[in-house]
Amino acid sequence: MRGCSALIDPPQGGRTDQDGPAGRAEVGTPTSLRRANSWILDLGDDYAHVVVGTPSRKYAWILARSTSLTAATWDRVQKILLGAGYDPTELVLTRQMDLSRK
Repeated sequence: MRGCSALIDPPQGGRTDQDGPAGRAEVGTPTSLRRANSWILDLGDDYAHVVVGTPSRKYAWILARSTSLTAATWDRVQKILLGAGYDPTELVLTRQMDLSRK
């Protein structure tokens, strides 16, 4: 299943601040009938990952260009989620297949 997103109010630098999330986005799938309003919570310096969450703090997604995250990035993501009021222990981790052609 492929996901799609549309950035609304692009963040300056893609970071959160003390006043709230850095940006908003719509996240869904091409066949989904509804889209969820979402916040861009974190954007990797090299755009290798993005952390997206809903205002209800019920759902969060970690989207990455690679099939895995470094330990440092994973620690950063967990801290971002905790700081924004999400519970990272509730994340459902999925195994990613490497579809790159070598």
